[in-house]
Amino acid sequence: MNDCLTAWSVSFEHKGRRVLDGVTISVTPGRITALMGPNGSGKSTLIWLLAGLWTPCQGLVGLTYDGRPSGPGDIRAPRFPLVGLGMAFQQGGLWEHLSVQRHLMLVAGKAANSADVQANVERTLDMFKLQDLRRRVPGQLSGGQRQRLSIARAMLAGTKWILLDEPLSHLDTPGQHELLDILEQALTISQAGILLSLHDPQTACRLADNVVILNAGRIVQQGHPNGLMLSPSSETSAS
Repeated sequence: MNDCLTAWSVSFEHKGRRVLDGVTISVTPGRITALMGPNGSGKSTLIWLLAGLWTPCQGLVGLTYDGRPSGPGDIRAPRFPLVGLGMAFQQGGLWEHLSVQRHLMLVAGKAANSADVQANVERTLDMFKLQDLRRRVPGQLSGGQRQRLSIARAMLAGTKWILLDEPLSHLDTPGQHELLDILEQALTISQAGILLSLHDPQTACRLADNVVILNAGRIVQQGHPNGLMLSPSSETSAS
């Protein structure tokens, strides 16, 4: 039985505005879900709630067994921060005083000197093209390099769940293409449940098993990305 990270009927308000309104979603192990919708639709807010960084005004965030809950009684309250959860923030959220390698070693496991952990860190440095940057601190990295480090850290920490908030944002077109190639490879081999917010439908089709579309804080459509592109249920889904 696998734990799913679940938001059940969650609502959230900020400065008197309802950002999310009754949203239910599960991050399922072994599946990649793309969260889409216009700016201000609540994508980042939902990711922060699932990460335990914010608390919903209504509803619950917790763990369920295999799939969507049928009610609040199906949800077990977790202890945050969750062990096995990795998150990449839109703005990076890096530790400015730590080197690239120390970022990864810090989240790789308690036995930081073990051969297995060292090998895992080396594989991650190689996959995200950070080998030659291992001794640099974030202030010595380009925007694309910082983004690669942020995602690499999330992937290494996220043995059960990985939350990526706009992983391709703030990059020029060549940088997006390079990171997308790396991200596709990394997500394919991960066994974690992955939720990532995106704007581009073609990227969602390339990366995701499932797409959830938010608009004005509510889920307006969800399903396989190809099906949603062929049969959008609303103007938001089609855009």
